[in-house]
Amino acid sequence: MCLADDLKNCSEVCKVPGSVKSILFYEKENSVIIITSHLLLVQFKLNLAEKLVPDRKVKLAVAGNPEYLSTIWAGQGLMATVSGENMIRMFNIASDENYVLTLAEPAFQSSNLFQDKINTIHYNPKNRMLTGGTKNGYIVMWKCKSLSASSPDSSEGWEARSPMKCQGSGVISIKWGGNQSVLSAIYGAGATILNHTVLKKKMKNNFRCIQINNKSVEVRIRNDNALNSDFQILMTLGMNIRGIDCCG
Repeated sequence: MCLADDLKNCSEVCKVPGSVKSILFYEKENSVIIITSHLLLVQFKLNLAEKLVPDRKVKLAVAGNPEYLSTIWAGQGLMATVSGENMIRMFNIASDENYVLTLAEPAFQSSNLFQDKINTIHYNPKNRMLTGGTKNGYIVMWKCKSLSASSPDSSEGWEARSPMKCQGSGVISIKWGGNQSVLSAIYGAGATILNHTVLKKKMKNNFRCIQINNKSVEVRIRNDNALNSDFQILMTLGMNIRGIDCCG
């Protein structure tokens, strides 16, 4: 591991066993975190004036394949790691806590994901959504429930969302883009693009307008002459809906 600056100075600062799988910058402590194929986590603070000495060395408990090891930030001081297991391993650097998010969540049971494996992950900082792609072609998500900027210290701080099946199998890469509202999942034969849509609704007097999807709206008009017999109209447009209103 070498450290270089814009003055073209370059010096070796650290040697680690095995190959380097991930390098993360921890802004809060102005430090760098290295994770190796030998499952060793090494953290050291950046200081060009002094010799760099590791502040932390931790052996990670990972049962998957170290060659597929991938680590990202999933919030403030929170690392998420996958290595082909049926779980995401979470390490909170700030609180020194660790826990797992597994495919055994009740939200995933209808798709029988417990035997599946997570190949890749990505975090959406805008929506605080942790997303994974699995060996069998599913997209799985966990929403952070914390109302503060701090990251959860346990799995109770995350809420699993319903999984989605890609057209192919074996998701090898997953990324958020498009102002963090578009999700792409790449598999062997192509890619799946998902758009995050916030559905709108509007109520006024006897009218209720409910957005069903990005191009459809259901309009309900209350029938005062009979209970549970509202008039319903489904309207499908040739363009994406950005907002709705009703009057009457």
